[in-house]
Amino acid sequence: MNMVRIIGRNIKKLREAQRITQEELSFRAKMSVSHLGSIERGMSNPTVETINRIAHVLNVEASIFLVENEAQQLSQEESMLVKKYVSYLMRVPKEKQKQLLDIIDALFMLEMENEE
Repeated sequence: MNMVRIIGRNIKKLREAQRITQEELSFRAKMSVSHLGSIERGMSNPTVETINRIAHVLNVEASIFLVENEAQQLSQEESMLVKKYVSYLMRVPKEKQKQLLDIIDALFMLEMENEE
């Protein structure tokens, strides 16, 4: 898949996970709805400035848009769980996100130790 489509797909998935409409995101990112729609469909190559504005509104690092989504290989149930917890994380401040992710990391480490 080409990079423009990967970026568009990731923007759309993050936007939807946060329950933000195209209209709201485009307004907050200072762009037209049609341009955002074109980006999400992989029809338009966004500038770095546009990607940064979208990332700022979605409260994520811009680099996240560049990674091909591994969630495509998850089952529908697993994908829904991922979306649910991403949505929860996106609703809390960045410092709380880090604390929660640190707790999750610690739990995974304990689980891995128990498996050995």
